[in-house]
Amino acid sequence: MKTLRYLFGVFFLFVYCSMLEAAFWGSFGSGYSSDDNFYKDVFKYNNTGYYYTFNLNAKSALSRDFSYDAFYILLGRKNYKITWEDNFVNNAGLSFTARPSDILSVRFSGSFENRTFRDEFSVKYNYNQYTAGMEVPLYILDYTTPKVGLSYENIKYNNFSYDSTAIGPLLELQQELSPWSIMTLSAKAMARNYPTQNLYEDVTTTTTVKRRDIELQSGIILSTIINRDWNFSAGIRYSDVRSNANLSVVDTSVEGSSRTLVADYYSFAGPSLFFETVFYPVRRLGCVLGGTYQKKSYPGRYATDSAGRMPGETRKDERFIVSAGVTYRMLRFITLKAEYSYEKSSSNDYIYNYSNNIFSTGINVAF
Repeated sequence: MKTLRYLFGVFFLFVYCSMLEAAFWGSFGSGYSSDDNFYKDVFKYNNTGYYYTFNLNAKSALSRDFSYDAFYILLGRKNYKITWEDNFVNNAGLSFTARPSDILSVRFSGSFENRTFRDEFSVKYNYNQYTAGMEVPLYILDYTTPKVGLSYENIKYNNFSYDSTAIGPLLELQQELSPWSIMTLSAKAMARNYPTQNLYEDVTTTTTVKRRDIELQSGIILSTIINRDWNFSAGIRYSDVRSNANLSVVDTSVEGSSRTLVADYYSFAGPSLFFETVFYPVRRLGCVLGGTYQKKSYPGRYATDSAGRMPGETRKDERFIVSAGVTYRMLRFITLKAEYSYEKSSSNDYIYNYSNNIFSTGINVAF
């Protein structure tokens, strides 16, 4: 019923947009996917199922200097094995762009997302996420475009105490290296508050102090068009989450299951390198290749061995992902696709040493 309400709301939004003579396009699709390590850990729970997608987009120029974009996305997955992880996602957004002068434009955006996990009997958990943002690109240089902005996020869970709000600035610099290549430098900071999560005073009692995280992200991306049938992008991102939260955990190195208080439990930091290339070797056939290398350290999490003992080290992970995909356009509006990815994780924490293979295939119909 909730999904139907979202669909009706989006329907009326796009009916209103149609009155403004907007351009519409979208697609729907379905397919099959198989994941041999659904929870990404050493225990390797296999899962298979089918998925379905639907998206709708609208774009219109209300005047020479004012335009808007709207979108709606529905994602669903029905699992055959891990049935309690069936999930549904409704995501809708709207943005307005104004060009008040020749040296700048202003973009306001907002979105809503509802994500639900359930089995065939009941909802296990769900949450709503609301976002809002403002971006101001400055056209004051010939080949360099700086951008400043502000982001806001609010997440509300219906049955868990993970609610949070976050706000922070973003900076971006786009440098045109050639008519075919652009380098983008970005930095973003978010202060996230958790109003329902209290810090621990000792291993059994909590204080009135709330959890607060500082999320820092930076990156450099190079994008280039090699020719009309081939483009390439690569970059590096760095994430640093600093949390004041502590957690009371069982210290398995001590007999009697005694508990200990761990500071910085939710903090982590590390770089991520990636690349992606898209090319069309023949007419109607598209190929995508990608790879990611990620490294993370968790200063507040103890690493454990296969016997559950704590060797006195904090958790450190390395993860490598490679992926490949092909699309074939049968007709102007019908596309077949297949994707495969392999993931390998190495960690001094026993449970996070794993490998994973994901395969999916499907059909997409555009309109």
